[in-house]
Amino acid sequence: MSSDRSTSLRCAVAVGTLCGLVVVATWLPLGLVIPEGITFTLFLLIFPLFGWTVIREARGAGETRPNDLLRRVPQPAKLLIGASWVLLWLSALSSFFGPAGQPVTENGRLYLNNHGELTEVDQDTYDEAQNRGARGFMSVATAFCVAAGVMSKYGGPRQE
Repeated sequence: MSSDRSTSLRCAVAVGTLCGLVVVATWLPLGLVIPEGITFTLFLLIFPLFGWTVIREARGAGETRPNDLLRRVPQPAKLLIGASWVLLWLSALSSFFGPAGQPVTENGRLYLNNHGELTEVDQDTYDEAQNRGARGFMSVATAFCVAAGVMSKYGGPRQE
């Protein structure tokens, strides 16, 4: 594995692990509220990481087709990758269920802003809305980290 590919794999694993931990934390009834700054920062890291991986694969691929990449992945890894993708996308979709609106505060009061319509809520509902948003973004980010990791580990020019 080339140095660039190895670095890409390590970055995908590191960022994916952090994003995955945030996803897990949003599902646990621990009373944790994920700060928006963490979600925003981790989500932004996905764009250069995934872009770097895709550009590297496109440059070095030559005649490689997407199916070639999938053929290189061992069967047990395919099952793990497939299961993680399904669970992550279901987790992301789950963020759409619950009270509608983005959590906002005005004058020390808690609201959900649903397209300009403010609904006053209690602290628990506000925290859950904040965690649902983090869960949605971080589930998608983790799924893209999994994809970047697979491309980094199993990608490269086709071997005859």
